[in-house]
Amino acid sequence: MLLVFLLSFFPVLLNSIQALKSVDPEIMDLARSTGASGWRVFRMVQLPHALPLIFTGIKVAAALSATAAVVAEFVASDRGLGYQLIEHSTTSNTPMTFGIILVLCAMGLLLYGAVELVERLAIPWHVSRRVADAGGATI
Repeated sequence: MLLVFLLSFFPVLLNSIQALKSVDPEIMDLARSTGASGWRVFRMVQLPHALPLIFTGIKVAAALSATAAVVAEFVASDRGLGYQLIEHSTTSNTPMTFGIILVLCAMGLLLYGAVELVERLAIPWHVSRRVADAGGATI
């Protein structure tokens, strides 16, 4: 659990910090000049601006967490897919090894898809969510 947390935490943290620092200073000045409190500026300006990069960090963390869980099972487990993968590969059970690899790939894709779905619901206004019209231009 600790390995999964450590490998997942830092991509989210670093992307979040970078995203919060990258808000245009003029927009921040405009928000402050309207008399908005620090919390309101964060909630209405900084957080919406940062969400796309935060979700990018979460997507990276999702992939790393799945990998970290399998690696942790390689090292210190007597059950789980990582342990089964090592067991079947050492006994040359190729079909089972590839089956486990396919299950791990499916789990990774499902985890990524879940984060992608949450992102679509959380930031439908972002440019990455716009649908191209028939002429190929973005709306």
